Amino acid sequence: QHGVVSFAQLRAFGLSKSGISRRVKAGHLHPAHRGVYALGVPNVSGLGRYLAAVMATGPATVLSHRAAGDVWGLRPNAAGHLEVTAARHCEGPPGVRVHRSRMLAPQDFTVHDGIPVTSVARTLLDLSAVVKAPDLATTIDRAERLRIFDLTAVVDVLERARGRRGATKLRRAIASYEPS
Repeated sequence: QHGVVSFAQLRAFGLSKSGISRRVKAGHLHPAHRGVYALGVPNVSGLGRYLAAVMATGPATVLSHRAAGDVWGLRPNAAGHLEVTAARHCEGPPGVRVHRSRMLAPQDFTVHDGIPVTSVARTLLDLSAVVKAPDLATTIDRAERLRIFDLTAVVDVLERARGRRGATKLRRAIASYEPS
């Protein structure tokens, strides 16, 4: 799990609250967010930071936007944004931006490298709202080179994205991929 574990997982493994506290005091567990710990060392990888953000925000939460683009290998997350999407109102831990969305279909989410994350198509839609058009085109090109670009899935996500911020930009960006 990229070096992170949740309080609930530790309890499911049979550790008591006091057992967890003892391991924190002994330096075997390091608080990453409320209810999420790094194992052994306080600093975890980027993927560990992403998974910790998802775990700390709660169930039915997935990594999204710039962070999802980074996990998929579409674009580096140079600023280190920790962004998640949730269907319900929830508070993320400090440093985690929670996007709320009513547009949540099963095909928009998956698990990649052990991290709950938006699908490539949904990630492209989310990125279209936060990056410039040339950067979006580069990102789509990268998805195609990685062989993870699925035009049918992108068209599907756009059909469900009526009025959503960035949808027009994504439609323009994929226009050259669609048959005339």
